This record gives sequence, structure tokens and C-alpha cells, in this order.
Amino acid sequence: MENSSDLARRLENLIRPGRVSAVSYEPPRCRVKTGGLETDWLPWFATRSGKTSTWSPADEGEPCIVFCPSGDPATGFVLLGMNSSDSPAPSVSPDENVAKFADGTTVRHNAAEGVLELKLKKLVIDCSDTIEINGTVIDLKGAKINLNGGGKPSARVGDQVSTDLKIVSGSSTVFVGD
Repeated sequence: MENSSDLARRLENLIRPGRVSAVSYEPPRCRVKTGGLETDWLPWFATRSGKTSTWSPADEGEPCIVFCPSGDPATGFVLLGMNSSDSPAPSVSPDENVAKFADGTTVRHNAAEGVLELKLKKLVIDCSDTIEINGTVIDLKGAKINLNGGGKPSARVGDQVSTDLKIVSGSSTVFVGD
């Protein structure tokens, strides 16, 4: 039978809060400082890891919890995503789901308003089929809007078309072709 000090140590090690101290990306592992202990390389939880999978690597200094089966830190795994005063949640609204990235890019969905908002430097959409945009009003705002395609330039009733294939609508100029 195990002695009581070994049992107490194992109970203390079952669930340990800490901070990521080092990160390895291949394979995905991290080390965690928790109390006076630094763990060996441990796997962290992914949101999904089956046919659908996600990748969101650990960050050094990120708050976490280490779960250690049988109280043995060598067999532990890491749960990331513990908010703290120095790692606050990107929103406090019960109506929002928000993902904020290191460069400031933000994806925000407000269920109460039915609004999905993207804030980023550049958006690239690579689609092997049709892209369809439907709405009662579609506003494209930019200093310059280029439409480059292989088809014949076309305009709608009310558009003003110049001789060099520029479609002029209101105060914006739309260039069709290369």
C-alpha cells in the first residue's frame, strides 16, 4: 500500500494551474511551469482532431491547466485558454463569439444583431466554384475597385460606361478587365 505522503503528492498533481513556458510545434507539445515544477513536453488539447481538425498553437506565457492522470505529471495533458487579468477575454458580451489573433485580426459574431464582422489587413478568398453574394443592398467601398475577369465587360442599366471600358457609377470608377 502506498504511503500517505505519496498519495498526497499524487492528489496535489492531478490538476495543476500554470503557464506555458516553452512550445514545440512538431509534434505539438508544450512545457508548463506550475508552482515549483516545470513539466516535460506535454500535448495540449485541440478543439478538434478527427476528420475535422483545428490548429491553434500554445503561446509562451499563456495560462493553462495541466491534467495528470494518476497524479503523474509525466503523463499529463494541457488545457489552454484560461483567461486572466493579463490575458483577458476579447469580449464580455453574452451575445458575441470572438476570435482575436496576435496581429489584431478579429472575427466577431453578434448573435443578437445577426452580424458577422471581420477586421483584418487583407482577405484572400480562394474558391474553386461560384462565389455568390446576396443582399438587399451591397456596398463596395474603396479608393479603387478592380474587377478582373476573363469574360466580356458588362454594365447594368444606369451605369455610365466610358470608351476605355471603365464603368462609372456615382463617385466610384470600376475597371473591368486587366
